[in-house]
Amino acid sequence: MSKEQYIHPTKGTQISRQRLLQIKRVELGFCHTHTSTPKFPGRTFCAKCLDKQGRKAHPPRGFWQTVDWNQSDEQIMEIHDSAHRTVRSMRQKFSPTTTPKAKAIAARQARRELLETQKLCDTHRRGKHPPKHLWNQIDWRMSNADIAIIIGVNYQAVAKQREKRFPR
Repeated sequence: MSKEQYIHPTKGTQISRQRLLQIKRVELGFCHTHTSTPKFPGRTFCAKCLDKQGRKAHPPRGFWQTVDWNQSDEQIMEIHDSAHRTVRSMRQKFSPTTTPKAKAIAARQARRELLETQKLCDTHRRGKHPPKHLWNQIDWRMSNADIAIIIGVNYQAVAKQREKRFPR
């Protein structure tokens, strides 16, 4: 009885019939190990194999561009089953203006611009100190930095005036 011979499609070497069927199943999009299970998108193994190896499958290419970056990191982590570190680094890469640091800088800049519109005096720019009556008009509930922007001095000068007016 003669055995049928099967040739590897790319290498040209002799292989068994079962191996040829495995190769064809993989070409059709099935797992290398479990040839009856579809492989995970963008990977050569199925989810069962990845679980056995203790690894999570990486999302397919272009996945992070489709994420709604207006959501918090925690929401994105929960929806897409990703680690916080991964979500944070992908946010910095794909949507840098939505990072907490960028939002804080933008808020600080907006606050500074708002305070600049409330500026009371520009005399200090010519080497003079602000008039004493300006110190009396200040709302002392604001922070030293905010008052410094309004009057046009550094925050240490405001701290000194606050200490003079409201000793501890």
